[in-house]
Amino acid sequence: MKWFRFPAALLLCCLLCIAPSAVIKAADLMPGLYEITSAINDDFVLDAKTCTELGTEYHSLQLYDRLDINQQKFYLEQMSDISWRLSVLSSGEAVTYSADNASISLAELIQDTSPDTKKMQAFKFTDAGDGSYYIRTSDGYYLTLDTSSVHRGSTIILKEFTGYANQRWCLKATWVSATDNADTDVFNPYEEGGIYEDLILTIKTDSMRDILTADTAAGWVSISEDHQLIYSTESATAFVQTLADKYNTFENGLEFTTSLGATITITEGSYGWSMDVDSTVALLLETIRQNGRVLMEPVWFSTGAAFTEESCIGDSYVEVDLTNQKVWLYKDGELLVESDCVSGTYNNESRRTPGGIYTIFYMQSPAVLRGADYTSPVDYWMAFNGGIGLHDASWRSEFGGDIYLNNGSHGCINLPNETARIIYENVSIGYIVVLYY
Repeated sequence: MKWFRFPAALLLCCLLCIAPSAVIKAADLMPGLYEITSAINDDFVLDAKTCTELGTEYHSLQLYDRLDINQQKFYLEQMSDISWRLSVLSSGEAVTYSADNASISLAELIQDTSPDTKKMQAFKFTDAGDGSYYIRTSDGYYLTLDTSSVHRGSTIILKEFTGYANQRWCLKATWVSATDNADTDVFNPYEEGGIYEDLILTIKTDSMRDILTADTAAGWVSISEDHQLIYSTESATAFVQTLADKYNTFENGLEFTTSLGATITITEGSYGWSMDVDSTVALLLETIRQNGRVLMEPVWFSTGAAFTEESCIGDSYVEVDLTNQKVWLYKDGELLVESDCVSGTYNNESRRTPGGIYTIFYMQSPAVLRGADYTSPVDYWMAFNGGIGLHDASWRSEFGGDIYLNNGSHGCINLPNETARIIYENVSIGYIVVLYY
């Protein structure tokens, strides 16, 4: 124990004359040995953060729960009629102010007698009116908790005067402890007593919900050799990947109940839910640095109209049964039209209409469709998959049946003119088209 750092007579006086745990009133401020507690919660005291596990000298000022150790006891030394120095009993380091960046730290006692140098460790105590103090530098910066609540590992900063409770401090006289130091290095903020101990993060995906709690987040953090809190990107990525595996319809396929009552799984197309895992991980690691109930939505490359346990298609779509050569138009759950159609020539693989879920990306009325061996004027053109789309086909007198097997289109869905008109007038860019065999 480094007794030589303090004037022995003054230290003996403070030990004999001041009862332990007594709250010191502003008018009674005098040299002595004290615990400095937050006025918000006096179970938490100023602590010279110490790492015993790594065996390294590492001290900085923080707030921690009372452990009756000398790194939480400060010697109050009068430097002038209005200024005081605070020194940690266990190490002899003094609370030190840096004018360059208005920061607070712990440093060796300054022996220089020049006023400009001494003021780095000189603090003024102002009565806050309730038995607590404001502790400020000569430049008018106040010792301040970094948050409005108290937690293990609360950072101590310097800030201009606000008058809030996080700038008020109480002094309690104390004794020398038999223990100098304990490990109060960077504390896992998701464990009991941490700033994020009550985190409950709800991850919202349309009507679905997933929950992440502080217990899970606690396993994502560790302490580096230079005493910094490290968040594990790997752990967060693994968590987000489970969500992507659950919700991505591109990889998992999408269940769809047809108009004829069958339940099928569709795996092709360009429509559906696809999570941007990397961006969601970055957002998640930022969002979990909060306490209490928090809501976030994943980042998506693409989304569906809805996401329920049954489907992500919603109730507005064009349905094309390529086997039965049928087309249905649904809008807000209402069937607007049902019709026969002719799709791409099935027995010519290059002209066969692919199944899948798509969205209409281009509409034109009238339009002229051109290919390597055809030019076809149409009244209604609705493209959804490259050069494949829905359109009227005035050159056909019949639709449906097995026409598509050998005399189908080049890949498009040929419709009677009236059917094409009704569909064109009720859909828009982004409207869903579902095709299947």
